[in-house]
Amino acid sequence: MMKPNKRVAITGLGPVSAAGIGWNSFSPAILKNFSGISPITVFGTDQYRSHMAAHIPAFDIDEYLESQKAYLDRSSQLALAATALALEDADIDAHDLDLRTTALSLGSAVGSLETMTMFFQGFLEKGPRLVKPFLFQHTYSNTAISLIAIEYGLMCMHLNFASGFVASGHAITEAFDLIRSGRTKVAIAGGFDALSEALFAGLNASEFISPDTETGKEISAPFDEHRNGFILGEGACVLILEEFDHAIARGANIHAELVGCGMASSEDNRESRSSGASAGIFNAMNSAIQAGNTDVNNIDLVMASANGSKIQDFIEANALIRLFGDSSSSISVTSIKPLIGETLGAGSSFQIAASIAAIKAQSVPAIINLRTPEKGLQLGFVTDTPLNKNIRSVLTNSIDPGGSAVSFLVLSSQTTI
Repeated sequence: MMKPNKRVAITGLGPVSAAGIGWNSFSPAILKNFSGISPITVFGTDQYRSHMAAHIPAFDIDEYLESQKAYLDRSSQLALAATALALEDADIDAHDLDLRTTALSLGSAVGSLETMTMFFQGFLEKGPRLVKPFLFQHTYSNTAISLIAIEYGLMCMHLNFASGFVASGHAITEAFDLIRSGRTKVAIAGGFDALSEALFAGLNASEFISPDTETGKEISAPFDEHRNGFILGEGACVLILEEFDHAIARGANIHAELVGCGMASSEDNRESRSSGASAGIFNAMNSAIQAGNTDVNNIDLVMASANGSKIQDFIEANALIRLFGDSSSSISVTSIKPLIGETLGAGSSFQIAASIAAIKAQSVPAIINLRTPEKGLQLGFVTDTPLNKNIRSVLTNSIDPGGSAVSFLVLSSQTTI
């Protein structure tokens, strides 16, 4: 990571989640531990091992568009809405953007999977002559960023990351570096992923998903002794990043400051609890802290990636214990996955948004389903109810089952460390 130069402010937040749409809905929902996870019926889930998801039922894309569209994949709808909400929250009129210098950087794990499935199903059933050609242009991973660029006339770099669960983390890291290096003053960055029949069916065939239990209630229980997988979620979260002095000059409301990013990878961590599997997230956290020119003693909260996966949660917890050493049992650790589900490529951006909510309220949301922490995981898990405490800095994590990891260090806009 390059030596720090320009400071990076977060001036706009556009979350679209099952827990809340827009910053003024999302933030209080997270702080009050409101969960958007519920039984899902839109995909005929009786045939699947899981019947729960964090689905966004009441969502109308027309409220967020500059102009009407003939067709939009749901993933593109979510991304467009999150961008519009982020710009509004940043008090930026899209028509006032410098179209030649405003960067666009988004990530997604599966992109336009819904339309891709629809297109190729038509191809297989009807043949190439009768397949719907207009669908094809909506099947790409970069469809959403292209539509956003067209929507607002953006002519600067458009960056699309398709790197699994850490996709928005990579997108935000790139935007962070662009601003800090002086290559741009404003960047639209974040991630998105939508539920679809193909995604639900595919992941339900894996052991990642929390299965239907005897009580008929799947559960997302990060770090719990009895956790058995995650609950799928959908959504998009877009951040407006600005060069700090640029934000001050235009009188922007600065939510927080992004001071450090760290990226690393390790061996595939789907089947291993070894120290090698935890190396990726440990190195990512260490890099973010070093990039922020601070040390672990100045971290007030960890917004964990933990989603209820048996192995991945263990790996992250052990990396945290190694990082914080003797003080590990006193560091506050939480996770928002039981509230918004595992949102795949959008996860990193939601983590940052939740961290900012905690900083502003000086309150840590609880891990609502954590009842009995796994034996040996000596960390200061926040359980049952939110914890009021002085929060100046938050370390956020995102981990992909394949071993990639991204961490960010977020500071209160009034904090210098």
